[in-house]
Amino acid sequence: HTIIAAGNGGNPALDGIFIPSGIVGVTIEKLRVEGFKSGIYGARFNDNTTVQDVHVYNNNTVGGGNGGIFFN
Repeated sequence: HTIIAAGNGGNPALDGIFIPSGIVGVTIEKLRVEGFKSGIYGARFNDNTTVQDVHVYNNNTVGGGNGGIFFN
C-alpha cells in the first residue's frame, strides 16, 4: 500500500484525502491514510465513489475532523 501520513510532512489539521462537492465516479484503493483530522472526506454529492482496500489509522477530530472516512 501507498502511505499518506501527516507524520511524513503532512499536516494533521487537514484531511488526508479531500473530495470536493460534485466530484463523481472516484475510486480510492490500496492506500493507508494516517494522522489527519479526517482520513478521507467527501464534501457533498460524490455519487459512485468506491473506497476499496484502504486502511485508515489514527485519524482524529483535531480541528473539527470526522476521523476515518466521512461522506456528507
